[in-house]
Amino acid sequence: MSATVAVVQAKRALASQSAAAQSQARAEQHAERATKAAEEAAAWQRQAASAAQQSADALVEQNRRADEQAELAEGVPWEMRYREGDLYDLWNITDTTKFGVQISGGGVLRPKTVDRIDGRSSEEFFGANYSGAANQVEVTWHRREDLSDEPRPWLGNKPPKP
Repeated sequence: MSATVAVVQAKRALASQSAAAQSQARAEQHAERATKAAEEAAAWQRQAASAAQQSADALVEQNRRADEQAELAEGVPWEMRYREGDLYDLWNITDTTKFGVQISGGGVLRPKTVDRIDGRSSEEFFGANYSGAANQVEVTWHRREDLSDEPRPWLGNKPPKP
């Protein structure tokens, strides 16, 4: 009887060993598939990162070109005109709005800052007209409403009174 028990146990052990070998083979296949999937995902991620970088580079170039075109279109954006008495007008002679505009200099009696001067619009200022006063007017402004760009300078002379 002990021989019979030994034969049965040997068959069970052999079946368990076979099942374990099959499980190990399936686990190795799953591991290979998982490794391959991870490698493919990493390749897709690299491609996506490269495409995102190319898009970002293209956007930076597009913004640079837009800034260059805006700079060319601006030319000399300001003109001063005498109004009456000690009043002068600073005209934005372009089509684009200027932001954070500061009007100062020796030719200005009361320096001032205005939030915006729309295109083809003006802002009045008092000119300094006492003896020996300089006629220069300094104007600084921003192109961006949030004033995040570098301020742009312009220097001009008040026109004479008629």
